[in-house]
Amino acid sequence: MAGFAGILLFLSLLGIIVFPILGLVSLFKKNGKVKKNFKLMGASFAVIVLGNILLGTTSDDKGTTLRSEKPNKQEVVEKETPEQLAAREANEKAEAEAKAKAEANAKAEAEAKKEKVKQAYLIEIMPVIDQHIKVYDDNWNMIWQPTMTAIGNGSTDYYTAYNNLQKIKDNYEGGRFIALEPIKGMNKADKKLLDTFETKMADAFSFRSMAVDIALEGFNTGNLTPEKVKKMQSYIQMADSSMIEAVAAMTAIEVDLGITR
Repeated sequence: MAGFAGILLFLSLLGIIVFPILGLVSLFKKNGKVKKNFKLMGASFAVIVLGNILLGTTSDDKGTTLRSEKPNKQEVVEKETPEQLAAREANEKAEAEAKAKAEANAKAEAEAKKEKVKQAYLIEIMPVIDQHIKVYDDNWNMIWQPTMTAIGNGSTDYYTAYNNLQKIKDNYEGGRFIALEPIKGMNKADKKLLDTFETKMADAFSFRSMAVDIALEGFNTGNLTPEKVKKMQSYIQMADSSMIEAVAAMTAIEVDLGITR
């Protein structure tokens, strides 16, 4: 009998899981002799199951309600009165005009700052650069080349050639040291280019000075060997390469500042 009651209890509990209401009724009707604590356990279990079902349905309903109650942007716009619409459009126009004005002011300030840097460059830096390039070119074109040509065709002697090249040596020694202070307000790229110009210009003067040293030694001893001439020509090429890089850096700065020569 006890076994039969257990089977009925199991079926009732199973009914609670599958069909909660019918299972609960079955538990109380068909198992009158089952102990009271089993009934309470079954009832509690049924309440929990029913509660979960009801709560899930309520949550879903609430979520659906919340989603449906949220208006979209189009609905808000459609509900605007003509006065509200005009006010909103006026506000948007004012914001756009304020933004455009701010951008124009920023551009004007940048251009004014750049113009200030440009004028300072023209006064403080360009004359120094031009002077160094002039020294570099004039000594070579007006002393070095005529002297070497005269030595080649025998129209001058080593003593005269030596004195001529000593003048170049003295002038080039000064050109090896060039210091250019960046202008206040100059951007980082132009500052870097200015530093490149200084370095490459100093290299150009140094390499030509080294070429002059070889020629001076040859004129002093009266023995300018082919090997020394080849080395001298190598220094001259290195000087010209450095000068090209220096001029390229200078040109980039001036293009950025809007300077034309």
